[in-house]
Amino acid sequence: MSTNYSYAGQFTFDKVKIFASSGTVVDVSRLVVGLNLYEDLYKTCLTGDITLVDTNNVIMEAPIVGQEFLGFKLITPGLDEFALDYSTHVFTITKINSRTSPRPGTIVYSLAFSSPEGLKDNRVRVSKSYTNTIDAIIEDTLSAPQYINTKKTLFLEETKGIKKTVVPYQHPFKLINQLKIDAISKKHNSPHYMFYENTLGIHFRTLDSLYAQKAIQSFNAGDMGGKTSLQEELEIVLQFQVKGSNDM
Repeated sequence: MSTNYSYAGQFTFDKVKIFASSGTVVDVSRLVVGLNLYEDLYKTCLTGDITLVDTNNVIMEAPIVGQEFLGFKLITPGLDEFALDYSTHVFTITKINSRTSPRPGTIVYSLAFSSPEGLKDNRVRVSKSYTNTIDAIIEDTLSAPQYINTKKTLFLEETKGIKKTVVPYQHPFKLINQLKIDAISKKHNSPHYMFYENTLGIHFRTLDSLYAQKAIQSFNAGDMGGKTSLQEELEIVLQFQVKGSNDM
């Protein structure tokens, strides 16, 4: 463990910038007090929110109206090689979640953001006939300039057979989720495909391929009380919930 790492969850920012629709680029690195970045196997895009303490009226000067882009680089001290760099693949600011003024001259606001691929999905539709493997059709949908046009790394698990389909003016992500139902893995012979994005890229792969990966970390839900080492602190589950029971 790096000696530069002091507590679980520690991180630093590098060049947090807001690219306003007016063309203004605002460096808000010194205004950031918190950031949440969410990954979900059942969501096609990364989402998150960032909290800023603004004493320079940036929200009005930019201005921020929900049509901006957010770029940043998130670094764990001592682990620069694992930095999350979104200075090139920026996020889209979608909403001003909250805005408060705890004292005169200071504004605290939270901005919601998501991957720009989700915004592009809402704006374009696919109208095309395909005769190809499902993974190849999905690659075309994600990469084609007229559709999603993503530059992110794609993790597409090869599928069996040839799919013949005519796409009747559909949103790209809806098309992919429909194709997911018919997809069979060539390697694992499994129909359990997931379509999601995480910090590594965009994935179209089976649960079997995820299960086949080696575990990189073990966690426990033990008591957080008492003295713990930094390594033990990193292995503690903060919160969990067991949902439901047998239901026939």
